[in-house]
Amino acid sequence: MADTLEDDASLAESIVKYAERATMAEAKVSNLEQRLAQLEVNSQMGAPPPNMAYYTPEAAYCMPQQQQTQISPTITVPPTQQ
Repeated sequence: MADTLEDDASLAESIVKYAERATMAEAKVSNLEQRLAQLEVNSQMGAPPPNMAYYTPEAAYCMPQQQQTQISPTITVPPTQQ
């Protein structure tokens, strides 16, 4: 009789652990599905993924660069008014 109670408790404990692991795995899968859906939406819109430069730095070199404005070599200070 004691063996049966221990076996039942062990079985219940194993079921609880399995359910907890299954819940964590389900949450991870849901997170991955959300991220994949976001990537698919971005690719349909033609936008690069936000972390593309991290994973493929060579592609970042092909991106059009923003032109920098030329800074004047001399600085002019207006006269102070009193």
